[in-house]
Amino acid sequence: MPDFSYYTAVDQIYHADWTAEKFSRFERMKEAISELWPRKHPAKIVQIAGTSGKGSVCRFLEASFSLKSRTGAFTNPHLFDFRERFSISGKSVDQSEITQVWEDILLPLCVRQYRKNPSLALSFSEICVLMALVFFQRYEIEWAFLETGCGGRYERLSCLEAQAAVITSVGYDHPLSLGEQKWQRACDKAGIIRKSKPLFTAETDPQILDIFSHFCQRSESEMIPVGEEDESLVREFIAGQKEKPVFLSQEHQIKNASLALKVFCWFFPEINPTEALLKMNEVSVSGRFEEVSPGVYIDIAHNEDKIEALACHLKSSFHGKNIILVIALSNLRSPEKVFKSIAFLASHIIVTRASYSSVEPSDIARKLKNMTGNEIKVIRNPREAYKKALSMKDKTNIVLLTGSNYMIDQALNPDRKLAHLNNTYGWRYKREN
Repeated sequence: MPDFSYYTAVDQIYHADWTAEKFSRFERMKEAISELWPRKHPAKIVQIAGTSGKGSVCRFLEASFSLKSRTGAFTNPHLFDFRERFSISGKSVDQSEITQVWEDILLPLCVRQYRKNPSLALSFSEICVLMALVFFQRYEIEWAFLETGCGGRYERLSCLEAQAAVITSVGYDHPLSLGEQKWQRACDKAGIIRKSKPLFTAETDPQILDIFSHFCQRSESEMIPVGEEDESLVREFIAGQKEKPVFLSQEHQIKNASLALKVFCWFFPEINPTEALLKMNEVSVSGRFEEVSPGVYIDIAHNEDKIEALACHLKSSFHGKNIILVIALSNLRSPEKVFKSIAFLASHIIVTRASYSSVEPSDIARKLKNMTGNEIKVIRNPREAYKKALSMKDKTNIVLLTGSNYMIDQALNPDRKLAHLNNTYGWRYKREN
């Protein structure tokens, strides 16, 4: 079996200054955590990584573990409001709490850290993690579930102590950050494995499971994959419900729930799995194929794997319906790869722009036209693109906004002041430079 630890080491050597900067930030993050919690943070933490399903798994775990204790979750990014990132017992914290924690605790900490070393001042993502930890302590959370932003090995969450690691899957996500090869992305995500703590995964690719097994052996950790029997438990539960669940019964959510159930049953084998599934069935996550008005849906799918899962759901649930698709894309992703599974399902496609790192809409339209042969509309303003889609809607079709949560925010956010702040993230840096 190849030595994937060696491949990781060689990659780090080839990028030694980049690697040193990443791990020095880990040390700075640990210093901040130690300053706020000298006796260790009280919550039991589980970290979730993977190409897709991280947010849903977090919320399923938060719901199921609430049978035994107070629970909380940290997910990212948010859709409309920054406070969506912080969930306590399934509910977002209040805006006033964000303000108080920032002004009284984290802003003073940021200033102290900056005075020590301006080059290692706390970043946005680090502040978000620290804010989540503050809320977990404030609400006496026993079990906290935190979603990794990108990858795993070099993400700030990976410097925290954790009771377990969860990896949903390894697909085609962030190749510029995690590596073009699938095995590279697997090595990066495997970086969340903790010494002598279990790894749970829904990944089924034997080669990827071999990589996870390699890193588990090095960490003296047990790898616990989801099996067909776990998925069968979820399907049997759904079949036994008088009313078919809306969120839980989506095919990809069944897989996410199976993974969450595996984790729950490992920690609490004495509890009937049906009780956990009943709690999961109460979960709804904003932006995950959410019907925002009759016949109008949003889904924050933004990579090839998530869009493919969305396309499968559309085929099974909306067969015969025309689809008016409003799309955008960010972070230099390939339109042909991301939208290949859904573009042919649409009767009309409107391309607009994402508010953050947007792929040029005209480039998306040109490439999709070459792929499908259909005419594609370009309306650069997301709100105007949404209005155009609504004007085309009738009883024979549905409207779906997807491809970028940043675009959905700009099209639909009811708080236009928050929408402006979301849209202009980083403007002070640009002005000063």
